[in-house]
Amino acid sequence: MLIDTCTYIGHWPFRKLPFETLQELCDHAEKHLVTHLFCTNVEAIFYKDAFLGNTDLLDQVKAYKGSVKVYPFAVVNPEYVCFEDDIKKYAALGFKGIELTPQYHGYKLGSENSAKAFKLCGELGLWVKVSAGFENIRQRNPVLDKFEEPGAEDIAKLLSASEKTTAVINAYFPTALGGSFKTEVDKRNNVFVDVMRTDSFVGKNFEAAINYLGYDRLVFASMCPFKYIEAQFVKLFVSKTADEDGVEKILYGNMKKALGI
Repeated sequence: MLIDTCTYIGHWPFRKLPFETLQELCDHAEKHLVTHLFCTNVEAIFYKDAFLGNTDLLDQVKAYKGSVKVYPFAVVNPEYVCFEDDIKKYAALGFKGIELTPQYHGYKLGSENSAKAFKLCGELGLWVKVSAGFENIRQRNPVLDKFEEPGAEDIAKLLSASEKTTAVINAYFPTALGGSFKTEVDKRNNVFVDVMRTDSFVGKNFEAAINYLGYDRLVFASMCPFKYIEAQFVKLFVSKTADEDGVEKILYGNMKKALGI
């Protein structure tokens, strides 16, 4: 079993992606032994109303007949009118959760509406995903794709809105999330951080992440097709930083327990 907590489909405005449909993504993921994945449609981020982009993802999930289990996540802008009604619709439609992208929608994770969205998701049994961003700052278009990634204090404030809501934090250095984040995480067992940006060869930040959060909080994520799935295996299998039980927890154990599968 291998559970990838961060993948995407759709057209990206700034460069061509290798896998733009769910079928293409899952075929590629299956070759790398991925059995379950979380997926968001990036097109929904750029639509005036994200709903159509989200339902397009759901249509592809329903049409997909392969062996990879797909958990769809809907993009939500808490500053958009009727966002609460949309979240309720996503729960009824079968989405696993929502993804917040404040860097593209111009709000703060610490805002009142963000807190409302986060709390509502917990009440409805939806998960919440937050990502630092899709591209390395050196790759982004300096004019059209220029933003400030969500800060650690804002993430901590978002988590404080509800201890019922399960959250996955993607593409951050875990140790850079700070003391306020750690305080919120220590209150519950339903907040997870991926190890996508950590390594054990240059900065030793994978080892630091293990010491900071422990194995039970860390999960696997690739951000495919923006990044390579196989690159994530280096830190897990080549560096020998994590012990065998820890690797299993990161690859699938923590998510298997949280998903109840």
